[in-house]
Amino acid sequence: MVIHAPFFILALVLLWFPRRLMRFGAPVLKRKKRARGAGEFRERRESGDPRVDFRREFRKPRNYFDLLRGIAGGLALVGGHGIAPSVSAGSDDPSAHWLVLGVQAAVLL
Repeated sequence: MVIHAPFFILALVLLWFPRRLMRFGAPVLKRKKRARGAGEFRERRESGDPRVDFRREFRKPRNYFDLLRGIAGGLALVGGHGIAPSVSAGSDDPSAHWLVLGVQAAVLL
């Protein structure tokens, strides 16, 4: 089994970075809240409401950053599109291929 350390460390950092830490920091652009007119009616949500508001979630840049972070970490670990995998089998032994698959699955899970 061959491990390319820089790509493997990059994959670990990208994939295991806590998503909660992306919430901290100053917002770059603050939006001004505008008053809702008579034509705009939105349902008021109570505190602790478990429903997901898809319009709100698709507007958050943090979600797109998290998606790109996961894609980059997966490509660094598994490889693809011309990118060499960070963990690969050094020989044609079938047990080495299963070991590589196990290591990749453990990191991804």
